[in-house]
Amino acid sequence: MRSKAPRHSAAFSLLEVMIALAIISIAVLALSHSGGNAPSHYKHLRDSSQALWVAENVITQLRIDAAFPSTGTQNGTQFMGQQDWRWQAVISATADRDIRRADIVVFSDSLEQPAATHIGFFGRN
Repeated sequence: MRSKAPRHSAAFSLLEVMIALAIISIAVLALSHSGGNAPSHYKHLRDSSQALWVAENVITQLRIDAAFPSTGTQNGTQFMGQQDWRWQAVISATADRDIRRADIVVFSDSLEQPAATHIGFFGRN
């Protein structure tokens, strides 16, 4: 005689399939969103790095031009990474009369916000 035990199916129910599809679709949406933002993050990092290099170049050029620069503001441009960068160097005195501080701000031609800021110091020899 056959027993009337409940039969267990090896297949998934419709509810289980729908839940699995919902989880997969949420994961795919999250991945596509983060992948879609990657180019803008890359551009921001690239521009920030190049702007910092421009600031380093400005400090180096100030050291070459005058080992101990006079106080004041200097402006200029530099071409790097297929674009022009505008920079401003504000050289100020410090509490120690033998040390000068240079605050460098670098702007991209396309943005009014600074792409990088950098500080350098100069000592009198």
